[in-house]
Amino acid sequence: MKYVILKIDVRSTLPPTAREYPVIFPDDLTHRFVARGLIRALESEFHSEVEIVAAGFVNHHDGVAWGNSESLHLGSRPQDTDMIKRFFPGVGRTDSAIRRQVITDLRKGTPCHRTTGHGDSCTSGWECDACKVRIAAADALEAELGCIS
Repeated sequence: MKYVILKIDVRSTLPPTAREYPVIFPDDLTHRFVARGLIRALESEFHSEVEIVAAGFVNHHDGVAWGNSESLHLGSRPQDTDMIKRFFPGVGRTDSAIRRQVITDLRKGTPCHRTTGHGDSCTSGWECDACKVRIAAADALEAELGCIS
């Protein structure tokens, strides 16, 4: 994967501030092509100055930014890896790490409080179909993860 870091000067704030945003895109596109399109679109939409301050590659396995863009004559910076991981939390995480997080999120879901016609609710020990499906999905992912780890 390739990336560029956009620096947008936001004039509408007092005092004017500059913010940086990473953009990740496929290797098939050139840095220059993507940068030109982003600059044109953002400057006309936000009436702000936009510049590319860094460009390079992102290792999708560990999220590390590296290398440089020959078409833009810019390279990666030490802070780019942290910025990319902050904006794109899935970058650099293994498939099993993502699945573990999904399992955790499914298991810590709160009961939905649906009730039966008899007054029982998900909070009183009875589980509605939606909560059963959520728990079954967590069980299935956990079983699959046990087979692939």
